[in-house]
Amino acid sequence: MYIKSRGERALIEKLDDLLYIYEKLNLALAGNYIDSEDQLQLLAEKIGQADSLKRAEIYIAGFHQFTPQELEVVKALLKQCRCVTVALTTDIETQSLSELHLFHQTSETYHALKQLAEDNGIAVEDTVILDTKQGKFINRPYFAHLEENFDTRPAPAYRGDVPIKIAEAVHPRAEVEAAAQEIVRLVREKKYRFRDIVVLNREAPTYHDLIATIFGDYDIPVFIDEKRPMIHHPLIEFIRSALEAVEGDWRYDAVFRMLKTGFVPAADKKCPLNSDAVDELEDYVLEYGIRGRKRWFSDEPWVFRRFHGFDQKSPN
Repeated sequence: MYIKSRGERALIEKLDDLLYIYEKLNLALAGNYIDSEDQLQLLAEKIGQADSLKRAEIYIAGFHQFTPQELEVVKALLKQCRCVTVALTTDIETQSLSELHLFHQTSETYHALKQLAEDNGIAVEDTVILDTKQGKFINRPYFAHLEENFDTRPAPAYRGDVPIKIAEAVHPRAEVEAAAQEIVRLVREKKYRFRDIVVLNREAPTYHDLIATIFGDYDIPVFIDEKRPMIHHPLIEFIRSALEAVEGDWRYDAVFRMLKTGFVPAADKKCPLNSDAVDELEDYVLEYGIRGRKRWFSDEPWVFRRFHGFDQKSPN
């Protein structure tokens, strides 16, 4: 007979408590709050009720793998739609690949989708493998060679003219500096236009600030195509801070976040509420302890004194 130790019993009891709390939490949230996973589950349930999808042809691209909830949506689409086409980044259809292979993840996804269709009695058409040599690389054989031999060691040399340069830099700043110098050279010597040149990178947090700064130093006009959260937009910050100031009894931090957005007009045109004025007002509020709606809207005038030393002061 196996007897649990004291520590094991304590762990089992703690896990039981956590399970109980989790179940009660789900019951409390049911019907009141949903998250992204709940939305996918709802979508999967509603697809079968959408008659408009029965004649639809669905194309799914940009995925390397699917979560269980996303697979439920795909299964619902397979059952309801006339045709579902999934594009995956892999050129190997059937064989199993090692975990270190470049296309391991998408190959596993391919097999999972095929098994999903078979389990639900859905016919699978022949897989189409796009021949890049006859497609986007038809006039760029050097790119086709690079793609074919990306994971080959040692890589065979390409025989022909290669308009590709591979360079190595000691750190990201040096890399961006070199790119800026090359762009300036292409514009001056090869008569390119700035809008003809695109810089691609896969690490936005590392490179975007460097590109904006260094390209500015080289007078290179640049548009950085990135999604930025609206929460940091000055207008959104103004609305949030204004509401927070009213709700929070005109707290110092909310008031000055609102003022620093630049959307608050000055009451007196002769005294504009520019950044210097806001900074001076902030110093005064901090020094004299202006807090709460009562102080902000008091009819009593605010007295400002400039201190010239510890022993003497003069009103100004």
